[in-house]
Amino acid sequence: MNDDTSPRLHTTADAQGAWVQLQGRWGAAELGQRTNWRALKQALSSNRISPDVGWDLESLQWLDHIGAQLLWQHWQHQWPARVRVSEAQRAMIERVAKVLAGKRVYGVVDRNVSFGWNTGIIYEEISATMNRAGAYVPNIPFIAGLGGEDITAEHINYAIDKIIAQDGKAEKHDTVWLNREVKRK
Repeated sequence: MNDDTSPRLHTTADAQGAWVQLQGRWGAAELGQRTNWRALKQALSSNRISPDVGWDLESLQWLDHIGAQLLWQHWQHQWPARVRVSEAQRAMIERVAKVLAGKRVYGVVDRNVSFGWNTGIIYEEISATMNRAGAYVPNIPFIAGLGGEDITAEHINYAIDKIIAQDGKAEKHDTVWLNREVKRK
C-alpha cells in the first residue's frame, strides 16, 4: 500500500545536512497492516540512527503511542542529535519513553496475528528489539479486536491484571486472546 496515509520514510537534505522525513499516519491501524509494516520495517533498517542524520516528523499526518514506541525503540531509547518535532509529537514520545523506562514486565495488545508465530506484528518487533539490545523483560502478547471486534475497558483492565501478575516471573507467557478470555457482561 503506497497511498498518502501509509507510514513511510523519505530521505532529504538541506543546509543542516541529511534528514529522514517521516510521512503518512504512524498509528496502530496503519502499522497493523502487514504490507505497511513490512515496507516500514525495511525502510527503518536502512535508516539507522546516526549523529549525521536528523529525523523530521513535521510532515506526519498522525502519530499515536504505537508509532511513538516504534520510533523510540528504533532510536535506541534516546533522542537523535537533530530532530524536528511538534510539541504534541515530543510530548507523545516523551510519554512513551517514560512508560518504558525501567520496566520489569510489559504487554503488547495487537489487532493482528502473525500466523506461524501466534502473536501480533508489533509484539514481534518489540520483542526482537529488546532481544537485540540484550534487554529481555518478561512480557505478555495480547491479541484483540480482530475482524472489527471492540476492545473495551474490560479487555484493557484484564490485560493490566495479567501484566501485574507476570511481574517477577521469567518464563515466557503464552498469547492471551482477549476477546475469547474476557466475556462481555
